[in-house]
Amino acid sequence: MSNMKFNLIILIATSFLMIRCGSSDKTMTTKSGYDFAIVHDENGATANPGDFVYFEMDIKDDKGKVLQSMRGLPQMPVLQIPEEELKNTEPNPLVDMLAEGSVGDTMSLIIPKDSMPSRPGMDDMMFAEYLVDIKEILSKEDYTQRLAKEKEEADAKLAISKARESDVAELVKTTLASYKAGKLKGLQKGEQGLEYYIHEKGDGPKLEQGKMLTAMYYGVLESDGSMFDNSFSRGQGYPFALGTGAVIQGWHVGFANLSKGDKATLFIPYELAYGEAGRPGIPAKADLVFYVEVE
Repeated sequence: MSNMKFNLIILIATSFLMIRCGSSDKTMTTKSGYDFAIVHDENGATANPGDFVYFEMDIKDDKGKVLQSMRGLPQMPVLQIPEEELKNTEPNPLVDMLAEGSVGDTMSLIIPKDSMPSRPGMDDMMFAEYLVDIKEILSKEDYTQRLAKEKEEADAKLAISKARESDVAELVKTTLASYKAGKLKGLQKGEQGLEYYIHEKGDGPKLEQGKMLTAMYYGVLESDGSMFDNSFSRGQGYPFALGTGAVIQGWHVGFANLSKGDKATLFIPYELAYGEAGRPGIPAKADLVFYVEVE
């Protein structure tokens, strides 16, 4: 990339930050040469070398469209501030920016397109904005203790989940049998040929497009009821953002009818699953059935 083109991108990005922040005195540069700004400044705790910074983040294009969201995940993203500069390693502008912030800050990092891996749909994009909220900062000792506690909780959840697996399998079997016999009372019609049955209604809000959710699931083939995948054996739900294409279309269509806390079965036609080709473990034109629990 020529210096003129690079300077043009930086000029556009810097102007964008000045507009966002209202003044240029909050626009700074990381040690690795990328522009960033503190959009919202708090007097919270700052990170020392070796500390771990927890944050949430949206990655946006130069028009403000969210390309990827890292908010509401089961485990919040975390990065460590290096204790010393490592030789012969690529700089990380996100880490550099986090080192300059404090708990409660909202920070905006601009990455020129030429500094990012090429992806479909990025041809006309000049830069990406990493909009980051710093949530918490832990020392190395406190972080180690938290990891130990999280492992203990995960092990306990896994034991409970595995103990439920056989009961869930039996529920799926009887539900599918009733569905095939036309005796599943309360079966509801969704869009694009999808059908769903709510076993237990949760008390949470309706799921929103673009927002993160986590679901436990047990998936079988509608044809013979054989299980091809389930999260109960792993003790951990699957996180995804509704309506963003991260999972099969049948999940986006089906979960759009659900609320947090719901327990339901989705009957998904193959057109909304893996299509005419199928995939390893799932035959061509396979209609799928998923029992799901929205956490």
